[in-house]
Amino acid sequence: MRRASALLLTLLCAELLAQGLPIPFGSALDADRQILESQQLAKDVLSAPNPRRRARGDQHRTYDFPPVLVATNSDEGASLPAPA
Repeated sequence: MRRASALLLTLLCAELLAQGLPIPFGSALDADRQILESQQLAKDVLSAPNPRRRARGDQHRTYDFPPVLVATNSDEGASLPAPA
């Protein structure tokens, strides 16, 4: 009985596939064509300017701060001067 139902399902799927209709447990997509279309779509999306998208590449940053001047005759209890 199992072989008969498996054979019937196989024949049904083959008929649907020959007609270009989706088969019950998958689809009749051409995988290679779908991959190429998806890659092209990704390239198009990334090449379009989008101010909300930010780069996620190298996260190593370097910062250059101006040198800090420390008075040699300062009092430990005195408050610091306001920045210029």
